[in-house]
Amino acid sequence: MPESLTLIEVPIPILTRRLPRPRPYPDAEAVRLAAEAFWSTPGARQLLPTASAHADYQAQRAFEFTYWSYPALKEQRLPLVVAINEFAYATDFVFDDIDGGEASRGQPSGRDLAGYVDVFSGLAAQAQVLLSPRQYERLGAAVAEAFEHIANQGDAAVREESSGGIYHRHLNSGWIWVAELILELAIGVDLSAYLTSDSLLRQYYHAGCSAGVLVNDIFSLRKEYYSGAGFFNVVPALARERGISFADAVTVVAEWVLREEYRCYELRDRLLASPAGSDPSVRAFISAFEYWLAGNLHWSRLTPRYHGKGFEYDGTTEGTMVLHPDRTLYVPAGSGEGSVGAPQTP
Repeated sequence: MPESLTLIEVPIPILTRRLPRPRPYPDAEAVRLAAEAFWSTPGARQLLPTASAHADYQAQRAFEFTYWSYPALKEQRLPLVVAINEFAYATDFVFDDIDGGEASRGQPSGRDLAGYVDVFSGLAAQAQVLLSPRQYERLGAAVAEAFEHIANQGDAAVREESSGGIYHRHLNSGWIWVAELILELAIGVDLSAYLTSDSLLRQYYHAGCSAGVLVNDIFSLRKEYYSGAGFFNVVPALARERGISFADAVTVVAEWVLREEYRCYELRDRLLASPAGSDPSVRAFISAFEYWLAGNLHWSRLTPRYHGKGFEYDGTTEGTMVLHPDRTLYVPAGSGEGSVGAPQTP
């Protein structure tokens, strides 16, 4: 982190015009307990073997993503879906924040992937009995792609990528297709027949995820920039390329989000008008996915993972975010507060 840069102020932009209001899973305590149950297993504790690493991860309250994003999750599948999501966020905690700060203290030397592969294999075995052979095959391919992404991202060339390169890396890392399988698993549908290489359902899902990864880059800016991992965030890359402020870069990315959301809903309407749109499984997935996107947006506003240990969201959706090294401060529009003269550029 540059010594002269003490904080950043960016707008809280409009990031949706069509998504439903977030609707959480009806039992918050069940989600929390499922996360605790996963972390009590010997395999899970191998992911974060030191007490400090485990405490730092738990302070992020990652289980709240599952709570906010899966209102239609089948009750009997809750423990497995929570476990897979916890695994994904713990893996990200160790490997995606490779440059340091709070996310790397106490992590295994060499960041050996083998133990993570073993833990996921156990989760996949549990999922296999609930998935069709084709779904299980798709899950294996998506996970392999995700681990390949992790193995390659330490390459020095990655650090020099353009904003477009970073965006495509996020969108094509394999994790979005793992997430898609988790959605199918959560609501008990099999969409393998509709997810061919260029199907409307695949295009629709990809467009929604495009908006989602850009939303995450806006809200994860504080964590990633101050930890030194900002190489992997679209906002500072775009600011650097165009010679503009972080605030202006956030505005540009927010407009990009809205264009992708528009494209997503245009594809949704085409999908619903097609033969696939008459399938109840496809319609159930569309509903679940849009609540998933709404939940991701709401969770991104509130999670300590992005906004600092102990962060509590006050519901502000208009105004500015003042990004300190250790926390985000939401400043409501018209409050008159803020950071006069704060550095604004990378």
